[in-house]
Amino acid sequence: MASTVNFSKQQNNAAIENKIATMRQAKLSRDYKNCINDGRNLDNLAAKDMNNSLSLYHKSAQILVKCSNYLKKQIHFISKDVEMKNFALGIQNFVKSGDLVNARINFEIFKKEFDKDLMFLDGSSFISNMELLLNYKNPKDELNLAMINANNRLKTELKRAWHWSKK
Repeated sequence: MASTVNFSKQQNNAAIENKIATMRQAKLSRDYKNCINDGRNLDNLAAKDMNNSLSLYHKSAQILVKCSNYLKKQIHFISKDVEMKNFALGIQNFVKSGDLVNARINFEIFKKEFDKDLMFLDGSSFISNMELLLNYKNPKDELNLAMINANNRLKTELKRAWHWSKK
């Protein structure tokens, strides 16, 4: 009879430990979502407030990138796709704010952390667009530029900038 009681206690302990782990994961996920909401709210505000948009985009980027720290080496309920999109928005907002140093640093983290790309609605690649934007000082020839899966407006604008920088 003693072994049955002992076995029952082990089962109860395992159930309690499992419940605690699940609650921690849920709290971590809630904290991450709250953090992301703060970053996205600033992003929306930046899109509407042209006078303060640079600082708002920068603060949004800082928050969105920081949110990923909640998930580092933790078991959580957030999908990789959601995590990727939020981190990518942070990188985009660094670019929009003019902070290309932090954009480059976090873009390298993005490429190491995630094993896939994101696609914009126009079919262009997030990674290709960011590589083109963050390395715009290295002009590409027409053929190489045509082969990059980046936004056509972006490629046209970079061609124009490269053309006038040669003169």
